[in-house]
Amino acid sequence: MLVNRNQVLGPLNFSNSAKFILPLFFALCIAMFINPFTRYFVVYGLLLFSFLNLFIRFSLIIITLFKNKTTYNILNDNFSYNLSINKKYLNINTADSTTSFGMFSILIPMYKENQNVINSIFDSIKKIQYPREYLDIKIILEENDRTTIQLAQAVFCNQNFIEIIIVPDSIPKTKPKACNYAMSFAKGEYIGIYDAEDIPNTKQLLAVNDVFQKYKNISCIQCPLLFYNANQNILTKFFQMEYFTWFKLTLSGLSFLDTIIALGGTSNFIRKDTLNKVGLWSAHNVTEDAELGTRLFVKNAESKQKSFGIAFLDVETMEEFQSSFLYWLNQRRRWIKGFNQTYFFYFLKFFTLKTSIVNKLIFFVLYGFSAFGFLVNIILILFSILFIQYNSSIPILLEIICILNLPISMSIAFFGFYLQEKYHLISCIFLSFLSIFYFQLHSIATIFAIYDIITKPFHWHKTHHNCVAE
Repeated sequence: MLVNRNQVLGPLNFSNSAKFILPLFFALCIAMFINPFTRYFVVYGLLLFSFLNLFIRFSLIIITLFKNKTTYNILNDNFSYNLSINKKYLNINTADSTTSFGMFSILIPMYKENQNVINSIFDSIKKIQYPREYLDIKIILEENDRTTIQLAQAVFCNQNFIEIIIVPDSIPKTKPKACNYAMSFAKGEYIGIYDAEDIPNTKQLLAVNDVFQKYKNISCIQCPLLFYNANQNILTKFFQMEYFTWFKLTLSGLSFLDTIIALGGTSNFIRKDTLNKVGLWSAHNVTEDAELGTRLFVKNAESKQKSFGIAFLDVETMEEFQSSFLYWLNQRRRWIKGFNQTYFFYFLKFFTLKTSIVNKLIFFVLYGFSAFGFLVNIILILFSILFIQYNSSIPILLEIICILNLPISMSIAFFGFYLQEKYHLISCIFLSFLSIFYFQLHSIATIFAIYDIITKPFHWHKTHHNCVAE
């Protein structure tokens, strides 16, 4: 039975974050001016929050680097892949080899895309090495987007495994709403998501099918995302570092621990029956991927069978990075807004959820920082101004916490550059220093995200695509 999304995941649930984030921010700012005690209390708390976030991220990277990799070979295909999975799922291995192909319904939502983008995704689809009779590609277009519909019809016609789905014009105009509509036409037992500019590894579906066939309690698989235009400018280099750190290092560690995984917006795959059980995607959440990953974890924690597991499969998808600051800002403000919607929606739930302290810390700290942690920078700047104004000396403990935060942050950035094996050691150190300034940009995006939460909580800032590779 489907969950009633209008009641459980409706618009009011994901606009409520505005009721929390603004009062929290203003309360902290006011507390800074009351007296020195409250000022120190706020700053110590924020710095410890920031330190815990960095410590958790650093620990996950260490886990990823030193854990034993589970490597599999796909029989008769000369292809191997690395899988990050909790050991409890390894004990439920139900098959020694893949003997059959599952049908994939791949949903590819598009909105106001150009000819380059459509040609690019068509080329990527054609290169997928998977039996065509087990492929069900859905190109999802909006009814009022006549130009993209005409371009798509000209490119995708005469392909019996590709179907164009026209979504009736309605509100909200979001990616998850479009995908929910397309689910009525999906024929596959596995559902996958690709973005319009994606270039997935040609054997990615073979690997995903292999995992689903082997592990019946794995309900969802996330593959890493990287960029094919990472060297376009300095902004793309830093975003590549951020993605590499998140997908290749952090998510791998989270999957190994079997904890909350905020899914990426593309190249994730889920069993159709699982998706129906949990109620499809949240049409009013602008980071529906992160929300779905959190929801799967909650369902798994509440389930005796533990049949909602998520695995990380290291078979990459390449996509296009936002190479201009304005496009980066619009994408980032949507992500931060969506993380706020998800975080405050599940905030009280995690207080009562029967799960380990590690899982609670990861939710409250790691995902909490993604939601509103970059406001810490703004409050700390205000704190510094007050200290300068009153000629106060900074307490030693405060200095120690600040000194610890900086090298941990730079070490995470260093790993993100160095492990790509594209940069010399000196370049990695230099870029790690510069990453301090890059992460300050997130504070700007957070301000815009808070404004959006208040004025247009369900507005979808579209990601701009060119699909012109390096």
